[in-house]
Amino acid sequence: MVCYEEAVNTDACDLTAHHGLMKSYLALGHWYLALTHSPCHDSANPLSQSLLPHQIEAAWKLGDWDTLGSLLAKEGPSHSWETTVGE
Repeated sequence: MVCYEEAVNTDACDLTAHHGLMKSYLALGHWYLALTHSPCHDSANPLSQSLLPHQIEAAWKLGDWDTLGSLLAKEGPSHSWETTVGE
């Protein structure tokens, strides 16, 4: 996880590092960190969009149903495994 954090700090647009960091958070049970990790404040940003499935999984594991609902609404028509479980 530390390596992914360092990679994200070095290059904030590194998609692979963000996905690795999110997977690490989820695997270690750091669901709140996965849910709140936001590389961009613009939800329309492709990087933010690509991290939605991880955030959906985190919201589901936390039982944060309101946040889960709002994240599912952002996901749109392309459903990942995490999104399908969240629904």
